[in-house]
Amino acid sequence: MNKPFPTISPDVYCRLCEHAISNLMLPEDAVRVAVGLKPIEPFTIDKSVIDGHNDIRRFLKILEELYKKGKKQFEETAPQIKGTKRTYFGKNPESIFQTGQSNTPKKIPGSDWYVSSNNDPSRKEKIIHDLMIKMKFSFNYAGMISQLCNSSNKPKLPYKYHSLYIKLKKEIAQSN
Repeated sequence: MNKPFPTISPDVYCRLCEHAISNLMLPEDAVRVAVGLKPIEPFTIDKSVIDGHNDIRRFLKILEELYKKGKKQFEETAPQIKGTKRTYFGKNPESIFQTGQSNTPKKIPGSDWYVSSNNDPSRKEKIIHDLMIKMKFSFNYAGMISQLCNSSNKPKLPYKYHSLYIKLKKEIAQSN
């Protein structure tokens, strides 16, 4: 016989979401880490590493973390991330520059890789998202991290968590 799944209060759910946001992880990974289990994601990105930077610096810092913590996956997947005409990743600046005169390479810190850096924020977001998906991160976590390239430095939960979080916050406020 199946035991009923334990329920949590709206307040606990909201605090869990706030903890997840402040630690750049999904709520289910926050629970897993809290009880001593490994996160579902291959690894998580430390928010302090990317705090306080402009969009290009956040882009490069996220790539640095992906390379540092997942070097093998990064090496295998980065060459697969390309635009219609542009190469986004290369082992030398020429491999990126040759795919467009306005394609500006920047070195990814801590690696021997270069990345096309003069894309608009939504393109940077797509590059990070596509890379993370190929590195076996979940769609939701890739979205949570990649949106930092296209917004202020404030992380947001993916929609499936955020909508319930907002609804419960309103209910809690109304009951007080």
